[in-house]
Amino acid sequence: MVDRELGEFDIEYKPRIAIKAQVLADFLAEYTYPEPEGLPKEEPKPWILQVDGSTTRKASGAGLVLTSPKGQRLSYALRFEFKAINNEVEYEALVVGLDLAKAVGANDVLAKSDSQLVVGQVLGEYTMKEEIMQKYLDKVKAQIAKLQSFSIVRIPREENIEADYLSKLAMAKEGAIPPNAPVRYLELPSIFAMDVQIQAIDYSNSWTGPIVDYITNGTLPDDNIKARQLKIRAAKYLMMGDVLYRRSFSLPYLRCLTMPESTRAMEEVHQGVCGDHQGGRMLSYKLLRLGYYWPSMQKDCNSMVQKCEKCQRFANIIHASPTVLTPMKGPWPFAQWGIDLIGPLPMAAGQVQHAIVAVDYFTKWVEAKALATITAEVTIDFLWKFIISRFGLPRVVVTDRGKQFDNAQLKEYCISKGIHVHYASKAHPKANGQVEVTNRTIKKGIKKRLREAKGAWPDELYNVLWAYRTTPRTATGETPYSLAFGAEAVVPIEVNLLNYRTVSTDPQENQEDLRAELDLLEETRETSMAKLALYQQRMVKYHEAQVRPRDFRAGDLVLRKVDPTGKKVGKLGPNWEGPYQVLHHIKAGAYRLATLRGKELPNSWNAEHLKKYYK
Repeated sequence: MVDRELGEFDIEYKPRIAIKAQVLADFLAEYTYPEPEGLPKEEPKPWILQVDGSTTRKASGAGLVLTSPKGQRLSYALRFEFKAINNEVEYEALVVGLDLAKAVGANDVLAKSDSQLVVGQVLGEYTMKEEIMQKYLDKVKAQIAKLQSFSIVRIPREENIEADYLSKLAMAKEGAIPPNAPVRYLELPSIFAMDVQIQAIDYSNSWTGPIVDYITNGTLPDDNIKARQLKIRAAKYLMMGDVLYRRSFSLPYLRCLTMPESTRAMEEVHQGVCGDHQGGRMLSYKLLRLGYYWPSMQKDCNSMVQKCEKCQRFANIIHASPTVLTPMKGPWPFAQWGIDLIGPLPMAAGQVQHAIVAVDYFTKWVEAKALATITAEVTIDFLWKFIISRFGLPRVVVTDRGKQFDNAQLKEYCISKGIHVHYASKAHPKANGQVEVTNRTIKKGIKKRLREAKGAWPDELYNVLWAYRTTPRTATGETPYSLAFGAEAVVPIEVNLLNYRTVSTDPQENQEDLRAELDLLEETRETSMAKLALYQQRMVKYHEAQVRPRDFRAGDLVLRKVDPTGKKVGKLGPNWEGPYQVLHHIKAGAYRLATLRGKELPNSWNAEHLKKYYK
């Protein structure tokens, strides 16, 4: 349509030639209009700072809200770790608010407070009567001098709701404060804080270096992929003065720390004046709440807590087993015995206060004797009269490191008889668990038989032993008596209240049945062995579910429980001592240890009493 309307004209189109400089200058001169004079310049909008303080008999806090000219808001709840009256907390909120305004680059500030006293004193309308109020006023005036313009007005409490809410939030109990609440803790009044000269932070050799260079100078790596990654990463950061901050989900801004600064912060928060040696996760969480950040803070906090000397020595006792259960089996009846002591028990006639107990690992047969003294001679006498003379020489005797067992006299006697003595690790009764379990059963039986006369326990000891020998054991499914002698014992109730076995007994047939039982005894014992193996498998499976493996190698440094050593450290003493060096692994979680000077400890120690030492 345009071509049809313009076609009647003789129009010729030519390419545009270069415009001369003079022609361009004439055009600009002709069409450039001067700005009108006398129009007022637009005044810069101030930052709005709203503050409020609150105090009770138990706590005090303050709230502040800083709003930029563009409507961006920063909110803080201040929790004071010191006692302060209401006027002091109002001043504290104003002081911290002015510090925050200066940190974010605000030069024009309008402060709003519902405290008539603070507003009046800052404006010079009220006179000072207290020295501490004068110090606060001097602090505020020093901060105002750093701003280009400042004004303060008093507003009704109804218009200061948000700051008032933050001040109430700061005074809540620790558990009631939301995890993402912007709470800042002040340990000392601001008027007592030391003046610190702020120096430029060297970011060149830190993780923050590339981010700072990009934000300040726009510097990017030559690699396109790394440059893109840096742009995405730097979007979460900003510079306030010479300090790098990170935008946060839990607080408005987190100060980014270099490695030396992060180490100092961790040490101060973990073991400083207000530190309580909390765990790694809580330490990192507390640093975030205080307004600090670096990329590896959780890993670094865990590592620091792990290496903390006091945390290691006062750590909780580990109750979980460090190794899998290793069941012990007797190869044949009366070949392997476990020996241990019960006591001290209530004093009985003849100064009897202990009992020595021996259990056969195969048949579960138990022997015991009440003792007045505990010596090597008494142990040897028991071994001869109650085991060797009745059941023959055993192949192995398992016992603990008590002096009555771990002595040269008993060792020489056993060597002369061809008996191998296996000692459990120090303070590790599980290694001799068979006799430990039997000891508990015997003590329970004695307790239930005694009344007021607790000293009569030696008289009840053999009644308990008889009951134990004639009761089927869960592990084997048979009584110790039947596995030892091939037939069930006749108990007194069968004589007093006749049953089929005692009524229909034929002496001739009974002798033949007893001989047949002896011939079949081997099969019965093999069946019991199979049942015992299944029972031990169930125990191992149950035990493995509770195992927390702790393996050590030669040269490792470990700490040892204090309690098994017998040292008296009191209720406030450490739970662990050391460190010691692992010399070598013996077997089944037992280790030989030495001091750091190379002196070997006299006994082996099970991993149950050890934990790794970090330095």
